Amino acid sequence: GLPLVPGVLARLLEPLAAGRPGSYREWDWIGGGPGDDRTVQPAPLLIVEGLGTGARRLRGWTTALVWIDADPEHRRVRALDRDGDYFRAQWAPWAASETAYFETEGLPGRADLHFWTG
Repeated sequence: GLPLVPGVLARLLEPLAAGRPGSYREWDWIGGGPGDDRTVQPAPLLIVEGLGTGARRLRGWTTALVWIDADPEHRRVRALDRDGDYFRAQWAPWAASETAYFETEGLPGRADLHFWTG
């Protein structure tokens, strides 16, 4: 799994499941390392998004796993429109590691809901 998963379990999900505030560390994409800490208060519904959220190790804390899919070229264009040229050279390695992770974790086959966006 991803290195972030144990941190998500220990810092965010376990405290929230016990009714206490949890926290997570943002990732500073420009700086290439950990960013600011964020605190999350307990709530009736928590939506966690991002690459590692479908990890098998998080199953015990997952009520529903939603998979949103799109054509790879469409995803690339949207991401570069959003993030600018800074990430253009990093897109291919990122996409390859993302695909490998999805296969290792059995995604999207484990999703409870599956959406296609174009």
